[in-house]
Amino acid sequence: MLITQELYKKVLLDPLERKADELKIVSGYATSAMAVRHLLGNQGFKLSVLVGMCPIDGITITNHRGFVNLVNDSGSRFCCHYQCGKPTHTKLYVWYSNGKPVEAYIGSANYTQQAFVLNVQNEAFAECDPMLADKYYRQQLGHAMDCLMPDIEKSVPIVRGIKPAIAAGARELFVPKSSIAFDSGNVVVTSVELPLYSTRTGRVPKSSGLNWGQRESRNRNQAYIAVPVPVQRTHFFPPLAVRFNVATDDGEMFEMSVAQMDGKAIETPNSNADIGAYFRRRLGLQSGAFVQDADLDKYGRRTVTFTKFDDENYYMDFSVPRKTRLRKR
Repeated sequence: MLITQELYKKVLLDPLERKADELKIVSGYATSAMAVRHLLGNQGFKLSVLVGMCPIDGITITNHRGFVNLVNDSGSRFCCHYQCGKPTHTKLYVWYSNGKPVEAYIGSANYTQQAFVLNVQNEAFAECDPMLADKYYRQQLGHAMDCLMPDIEKSVPIVRGIKPAIAAGARELFVPKSSIAFDSGNVVVTSVELPLYSTRTGRVPKSSGLNWGQRESRNRNQAYIAVPVPVQRTHFFPPLAVRFNVATDDGEMFEMSVAQMDGKAIETPNSNADIGAYFRRRLGLQSGAFVQDADLDKYGRRTVTFTKFDDENYYMDFSVPRKTRLRKR
């Protein structure tokens, strides 16, 4: 039977109703944001992911940190391996019950939200022999390394640089507040600069943005980053509630999502206080402090820049240019 509709439900969820309790995946490409979404939404099963195309394309630092964090945070529920031998482009999903392979699916969809959630392209799966699928998984595992290995970077390239995907021949045009490429008439935004102040008043809002939690009965670190309407229209960020990984210029890593009406905010969905505490720390403020215009000016920056690896991985830069730092001294 060929499966072309409701892939997330039929391949990743329905086997749980048939008493499956463990899923092992070989996928050319995979994202930690997809694994988080899958595990958080469904308790009581174990997940193992083997990322197959690492020998050629490596793995982004955002995904690597995300996988490592998920392994550490989930106990025995999750493990992740990177292929180190011959690259593997296979997409194979094997379900187990009490250690025995009971269902398996092979098809075109990588273990990413791009394939299973956003539905931006056609994908298909077919059922296959679970015993043969289990044998294939174990064969691939024999040429892979656990993502927790301390010397993993000696065997798998960890992509730290920012390489926005711009189609060959695209003409890049830099404009204030964003970086945009034009590909066959389609606008492809590769980076955006978001204000940490109100574009209407030019000041840090008193009870929104970085100060969203500055009211009774709230954690005073709660915050969000406002997304102006012009940026919302570019679809630079994923749709509402779709989680994505964000690595920062100072080495931190967050899961974020677009939220609020029309996608006007970027939040940290596990706790909105996470992003607020982060910015207060960067600004040299105490936890929960009220953020003022003077705090941003003293720091030397009133905006934050997001650069896009792909639809699930981003880089956030809140660094201050050296010349700005020198001028502020």
